[in-house]
Amino acid sequence: MLRLSAHTTCAQVDQWLGYIDKEVVMGSNLEAVLSALNKYLAFRSYMIGSDLTVADLMLWGQLQGEAPGRILCKPGSQRPQG
Repeated sequence: MLRLSAHTTCAQVDQWLGYIDKEVVMGSNLEAVLSALNKYLAFRSYMIGSDLTVADLMLWGQLQGEAPGRILCKPGSQRPQG
């Protein structure tokens, strides 16, 4: 069961869920969104606080729904064979 820690509020989770739902989608802005998320998560293990939340799971799920090759490989680069 996912629980919110004392430092995590439902409002924080709701804010991230809204952002993920609206911004982390296929489109011309995806690279900029991923860059911003990468910077945000550079020194964090989780989206909010020190525990896994629904926001982390939704972000992961949304990214899994995207074409992995498009996210992981820049145009003109070769995808790893395996």
